Amino acid sequence: MFKYIYKFFDKFEDKNRMRLSHSPILYAFLTGAGIILFWRGIWHAADTTPFLENSYVSIVIGAIILLAIGTFISSFIGNEIIISGNKKEKKLVDKIVEAEEQDLAHEFEDDAKIIRELNSLKSEIVELKKILEKNKI
Repeated sequence: MFKYIYKFFDKFEDKNRMRLSHSPILYAFLTGAGIILFWRGIWHAADTTPFLENSYVSIVIGAIILLAIGTFISSFIGNEIIISGNKKEKKLVDKIVEAEEQDLAHEFEDDAKIIRELNSLKSEIVELKKILEKNKI
């Protein structure tokens, strides 16, 4: 029974994702609505449970659940940050600044190359003018 239900929803999800991938705005809207309604249901269920009315109890139970399933840290700071820290990679901001500096350096090099080419063309034009003036005389 569970296998049948799982297969049904797996195929149903695949079809919907394929259809919705062609309409990203609708896809984002439906995703946001689904997330909000899901958490709203959790919130209301917690409000109707007497021992969860205490905020501290909710915090402790929530932390225990997240720690038990291994998602406490990643849910708050994200896997990318943890992985980049383990790999001793630079922060995204530092990577962007470094890339922009490299782009500027390349632009300066390109500008200098263009200036050299223009100066070379200018000197060739001056030489051609001299040759033309000599031939006229």
